[in-house]
Amino acid sequence: MAPHPSASTAFEVVALEEPREMLWRTPTSTWAWRLRPLPDGGTRLVTRLRTAYEGPLSDRLLAVVLMELGDFPMMRRMLRGIRERAQAEHRRLHPPPVDAHRLALIRGVRTAAWASIEACVGYLLWSGLTGRSDRRAAVAATVVAGECLVFAADGFRCPFTGLAEAAGATSGSVTDIYLPRWFAANLPAIHLPLLVAIAVLHRRARVRRRRPVARRAP
Repeated sequence: MAPHPSASTAFEVVALEEPREMLWRTPTSTWAWRLRPLPDGGTRLVTRLRTAYEGPLSDRLLAVVLMELGDFPMMRRMLRGIRERAQAEHRRLHPPPVDAHRLALIRGVRTAAWASIEACVGYLLWSGLTGRSDRRAAVAATVVAGECLVFAADGFRCPFTGLAEAAGATSGSVTDIYLPRWFAANLPAIHLPLLVAIAVLHRRARVRRRRPVARRAP
């Protein structure tokens, strides 16, 4: 939890009920983990972190911002990662029956959605290079932004992935689409520089459009 653990930063396990509960503690915080059985035979993992803010006012204000605002998405992402690994291990030990028709439908729909979004990305790149930051570009940007929001809201995991795994696909982020595995697995890394370039190009195009055109006097 810290580059150089000390008595004030290292977490100490002070309570453990294997495999249901664990409580960590530092002099200023406690971190509890609990597994709760669900009626359907599943398990819910619940975690709670409590912190007492100490030190100068500036340090406490910074800690409040980091813990109360920044800790939530980090904790949510961490819990989703634990859930995905646990579910992947369960599917490995108890693989669901493969529904070939349903899986093909999911992959077909997901591939069509991916192709439409890629068309929007391509149009945004072309319109940015040619200085055509028009309404069509705004529509394409809305589509791409919506897809990014859905992706982020689902913990940076496509919602189709869970559907594909439930239909019997192997675990992974590229089981819901008809693409080469190496290519699909690197889609976020491929798109990030493209989106940055698109934003820069369209910003330049809009600045040029607002710039007054010098006219010669008759």
